[in-house]
Amino acid sequence: MRLHMAERLTPLQKEEVELALCRLSSEGIDLIRGNRLNYLQMRQIRQGLERGLSVDQVRPVARRWIDHTEMKELLSAIEAGESVTIPRRPKKVLPAVLITALFLLTAGAGYSYFSQTTAELTVPLVQKEIRLSTGMVFEPEKYVKRDLLPGDAVLVLPESFSCVVPQVRLAVYRVKQGERTVDAILRIEVVDETAPVLRLQQSEVTLGEDDVFSCALYIAQAEDDVDGDLRNRVICSDELRPQYDQEVHYELKDQAGNTTTAFLLVFQEAYAKSDEAVNRQEMTAAAETTNNEETIPEETLNPHPAADPSAFTSGEVTEEKEVIISETVDIESSDVIVDHDVSF
Repeated sequence: MRLHMAERLTPLQKEEVELALCRLSSEGIDLIRGNRLNYLQMRQIRQGLERGLSVDQVRPVARRWIDHTEMKELLSAIEAGESVTIPRRPKKVLPAVLITALFLLTAGAGYSYFSQTTAELTVPLVQKEIRLSTGMVFEPEKYVKRDLLPGDAVLVLPESFSCVVPQVRLAVYRVKQGERTVDAILRIEVVDETAPVLRLQQSEVTLGEDDVFSCALYIAQAEDDVDGDLRNRVICSDELRPQYDQEVHYELKDQAGNTTTAFLLVFQEAYAKSDEAVNRQEMTAAAETTNNEETIPEETLNPHPAADPSAFTSGEVTEEKEVIISETVDIESSDVIVDHDVSF
């Protein structure tokens, strides 16, 4: 039975049960979940138990025919040590209805008329609580089942409205049948679930060596459909790591906690080199130039030039030159140097 009831709980009733599961004992949870209370009644019972009242003290008050405001007063009186009188369940009017039915039957009014006047008249709402986001439109006909109404019943719908700001509204549905009128209330919770708009003027920027970076200068738009202009709520940092290309993170959060982010890619030009590095570079370049331009004397590269072939012409001796050829001959482990004088 409790599982079946849990499946039929509204979202707000489920929230109260979840809070009870975290904070109350098993007896307190059963007291909240098992008495067919609405979420406002559940809240009063849960808060009474959280303040220190025992389950036995709270149980007489946990009755679905006791309004949540009356529950609050009763629990406060019990907490103060006062004696209270628990309202009794309203008596049903079934005996009077039966007497009327017998009278109508004997008077010949007919069974069909009796059924029509005694049948329960209700407003067939799809659910008792709904949640809408800002920017949506409440359309009352979506939350009632017309086909379940009697043929001669007249349904009066509440007015439609646009959800602009977070709030709680109550919409009244009314059904009329003859002289009878029945009302039902639909609780509407309007919440802000739309993230704000954050737009930058550009996706990337290149900074010069002397440029000062300010992240706020690149914000083109920061607005929310509920909170309006939120430029002063944008979070970003002006601190940059020197000589690094990096992303700057932007974050915007509205009053409801919806968050939007954006990124700006920042490129930084290379910083000027130090004087020492410049001097070192200039010295290196000068040394390379000097090495390339320096000539090496021919006598250094070829210390023993060959004899001029023009000196050996057939039949003519232009100049007498003496060439000494030295040889080394090994004779019985002794080095003997033989000099041959050859004259040309």
